[in-house]
Amino acid sequence: VLGGAAVGARLGAIVSLLPRVQALVLGGGLGSLFLAAQNRNLGATPVDKKRLEEARVILRMVKEREIGLHLPVDHVVAPADDPAGDSAVVDAGRVPEDKQVVDIGPITAARFADAIGEARTLFWSGPMGVYEVPALRAGTERVAQAVAQVSGYSVVSGDDSVEAVHLSGVTPFISHLSAGGDATMAFVEGKELPGLVALDS
Repeated sequence: VLGGAAVGARLGAIVSLLPRVQALVLGGGLGSLFLAAQNRNLGATPVDKKRLEEARVILRMVKEREIGLHLPVDHVVAPADDPAGDSAVVDAGRVPEDKQVVDIGPITAARFADAIGEARTLFWSGPMGVYEVPALRAGTERVAQAVAQVSGYSVVSGDDSVEAVHLSGVTPFISHLSAGGDATMAFVEGKELPGLVALDS
């Protein structure tokens, strides 16, 4: 389960994870990137256009490997110049030109929870929207609650995701929490971490 706005680091992690996962759940800025790669209209939502082709390559790899892919089917949107402004729910790919995506919609949150419920080992990093705004935490907190119900081993990394776990009151039900989001993504991607190299030597 991956989200957040820092899509670059997470794309490398996805490629590294593909041989080891049965399903991917993508929300937040990462979910928007993959919807944009499918030529879906996202209005004024910020999308790193330089990453679109990389996302399309990953989509092909996911299809070839027959990995379950779960992307948003509806969004919470807000004015492009005010993410904390009046919000509304729209279908995925139907974002008005003056609006931006600020959270996953309620149908997406329910579907993501269902997909997460099938996991026996689960890794989650990155919120589902503009988590800093309390009114836009519903999607992220729904994911946190679903992760807490995973019967197997669950890992949650990154400040925002860990905070969502704490605010949702489900901390005791997560197997491992790590505030080191960037380091965790680098580790998942297979990069060397200086601290671990020093310990190994």
